[in-house]
Parts: sequence; structure tokens; C-alpha cells
Amino acid sequence: MTQKLSTAELNSAIRLLKKHSSLNAVSTFLKKRGLSYSATSWESMRDDRLKPYLDNGDLDRGDILQLLRDAEEFGRQHVFLYRTTRTEAGELTNAQSLRKRLTKMNVLDAMDTPRIVEAAPGLQLVEARIEQTPSGNTFTAKFVDVRTYMVQVSKVNEGDEQVVRSRPANDRAVNIFRVSADGNTEVRIQSFRNAMDYPAEVEKVFGKLAGIVDRLLYEDFSLNKARRYLLENGANLSSSIKFGSGTVRSKKGAPVNFATANWNENLFGSGDDEVEAAMSAILNKAGARARCDIVNCTWLKNPGAGLASDIHTLIAGKSNEFWVVPQCEKADYEYVLGKIISYAK
Repeated sequence: MTQKLSTAELNSAIRLLKKHSSLNAVSTFLKKRGLSYSATSWESMRDDRLKPYLDNGDLDRGDILQLLRDAEEFGRQHVFLYRTTRTEAGELTNAQSLRKRLTKMNVLDAMDTPRIVEAAPGLQLVEARIEQTPSGNTFTAKFVDVRTYMVQVSKVNEGDEQVVRSRPANDRAVNIFRVSADGNTEVRIQSFRNAMDYPAEVEKVFGKLAGIVDRLLYEDFSLNKARRYLLENGANLSSSIKFGSGTVRSKKGAPVNFATANWNENLFGSGDDEVEAAMSAILNKAGARARCDIVNCTWLKNPGAGLASDIHTLIAGKSNEFWVVPQCEKADYEYVLGKIISYAK
């Protein structure tokens, strides 16, 4: 039986949806369920729509959790890809075996009663779930963290000195760990406002899952082939991907940068044969030993193919890392993820 959503949880959910979603997105969610959906404010959405539907059973706690998942789990993330064994993936995507692992670590509530958390005292596991997809089950662990950063409030000149005053502010972050039935694994770390050691943040997630997942069974899934494929085939892909820049490193380690004059241009497909010839020359010289370090590109909107918006990505950093720059819809994230993985094989 689904646990009833408390008034405090509903108020927290509304504040989070207001930050990460839109009234239109929530209205669309209600419309798909055949419910009245118009609302002119978030207060109206809560008091005239969501609360009555929760009270009469048209919606339940799971529906509000799904709204939050759709709103805050995709985009503005550094994504790290791994591969695990099918045995490990099978254990995590099977409800009975997953419950045993969660029970052993005393966190079964994360599966039975996921929490709606606005501010967490450090990295907190708030949900563990199994979802069905056309290609098999997935296991997802959701974490909430609070980060502190400094906000400048004033800057004044005092004699020969300039005095800058700042105050601390908190920023809520959502991090995701997901394993698919085939062993493909993602750790998604919400982007920081300033420079950060993202691999260290990944290890914190694995640390929180100790006893539930075996860290030694997760190997980096390299994106070196994907980066190379994208730059080698840029001209053929230019109708669906806009390339802003790329960095190739020679076999001796010298970096060679390619970039457009402005973001409205495409590095490939513009008829500039010299760019394509130069890229091909360095990639294919000396037994194709040049390495592709960075691909800065935008996947162009193509509703017919399942991509509803332009999605800017930076495939760079660690060999298994890429960055989804904007917040986006789940379907758009899945499209880009699927393409990157397919090019990496």
C-alpha cells in the first residue's frame, strides 16, 4: 500500500518543482491522466489540483515522486560511465535480491518509502528503485546533497585596498546511480557552481552504496572511441550534431585545437574542406595514434528521432566522462546517452 503524502512533503515537493520544473510540465502530467490541469500559480496548482487529487485518490505519493524524478534527475550533470557484470546487474535489477541487499545495510526504507528531501546534512540516499524499460529493468539510487558556496554581497574601495564581502549560501544537488540489465552503469553528479573534483564525488556515491554494490565490479567504460568517431565523421553527422570545437592530441602529446568563429557555426558540414582535411590528417597519420581529448557539440532538436530540444554536451575530462550542460527532459537525456554509448562501442 502506498504511504500517504504528508502536507509537509507536498509543500516541499511544490518548492522543488517550482525550482526545477514548470507549471506547464505539471499540467501536462495531469492532462495525461485525464485530470483537470489548469493553474495560474504554484499555490493554485497545490491547493486546487494536487492536494484534492491526493485526497480523493486520483493521485498518490508515487505520482508526486515521479514528477520530481522527471524534473530534477536529468541534465546539468557530469556523467561517468561504467560496465559491470551481468550477474551484478541482474542482482540489482531483481526486486527480491535488491531488497536483501538493502535490508542488510538497513536502508530498505529507501525502496519502500522514498523520501522527499529539500536539505540534506551531507550526501543522503533518499530513494532506491527498480524501473521497467523496453530493454529490461534498471536499478536507480537517488542521492540528495547540499553544497555551500560563497556569494559576493559587496565590493568597496577603502584607501589602497579593495574589500570584498561574501556570505555563504547553500545549493541542493541531486546525484544519480543507475545500472541497466545489460551492465551499463551511470553515475550522474550534478554540476557544481565552481571547479570541483568530480571523480572524487563519484567515489562518494560508491562509498554510500557500499554493501549494496561491489565497487570492484565496475570498470570504466571508455569514451575514447566515441570522441574519435564524432570527429572523424563530423561532416556526415553535421545535420544532426553541431560541432563547436574539438581537441586532438598527437602521438607525442601536442594538442591541436579546432573551433568555430562563433557558436552559430558548425565546425563540419559548412563546406570548409580545409578543416575536414586537417582533422583527417592528424587523426589518421602514423597508424591513427592521435587521441581525441575534447568534443564540444550540440545534439540538434529532432522530434521525429526522439530529441525534443537542442542538448549541449562536452565529452571531455576522464576517459569515461561527459557533461550534459543544460537541464533537460528524460527522453532527451536518454537519446544523447544512447548515441554516445553506441559510438563508443
